[in-house]
Formats: sequence, structure tokens, C-alpha cells
Amino acid sequence: MIIEYGAFRLSLAGDASPREWEWWLKSQPSLVRRVQIHKASHHGSRDGDTSAAISRLSPETVIVSVGANNGYGHPAAEALALYRNATVYLTALHGTIVVGASQSGCYTVRTGQGEAPRPPPASTALPASGTR
Repeated sequence: MIIEYGAFRLSLAGDASPREWEWWLKSQPSLVRRVQIHKASHHGSRDGDTSAAISRLSPETVIVSVGANNGYGHPAAEALALYRNATVYLTALHGTIVVGASQSGCYTVRTGQGEAPRPPPASTALPASGTR
């Protein structure tokens, strides 16, 4: 699911596996484009997000919903490597994560550690990867 609110975009891929990502990239490529925030697929498992999908999404921020010391070993090192150009929040470390967004593309991420404001993009286009 892609949520759009003006210039703000958020991807929620649920438990998408590489097979689903491959299908989306081939069948619905116009939907798989830059987002400000991506919620990691399958809790950051190695069988979730793919490099092709993350490259297309180019998220500024990735949220990984994962329990501390879970028996599955999530998030996997391979998944975290995919998110190296993004700010990553883990529920296991940051607790509840709340995103606030405006139509301008500006958004905030609030955790138990406080609020981290994000400036709106310079135009309606999303900023290049690595720009926050």
C-alpha cells in the first residue's frame, strides 16, 4: 500500500517477499517510486525487501517493527544493509513510533526519544536519496 498525502508518500508493504516485490516492479512500476518513509517488509527479515525495491523507493526514513531479542533474528543484517542511506527507527529500540505528515511533504517522526522534524522538499519532487 502506498499512502499519499499531497507531496508526502509512505509505503506499507506488509509481509511482502522478493516474489511480490518482483511482481510489483514489473506489473505496477508507477506505484513503486520515491517515498519519504518505508515501513520495512516482513519486520526486516532477509525474505522481505529487495535491493531493487528499496532502490526505487529511495526512502529517507525506514521504520522496522520488531520486538527486542525476538527468536527470528529480525531485523536481518541484510535488510539493514538495504536501508543504509536512510534514517532507521526500530520499535525494539525506540518504542512506539508516530509519524506526522503534512501535504507539503514535511513530516515528523516521534518516539520515546523525542521528535525529529523533517523539512519539506524544495519542490513537489522528493529530494535525492541521502537528503533529509
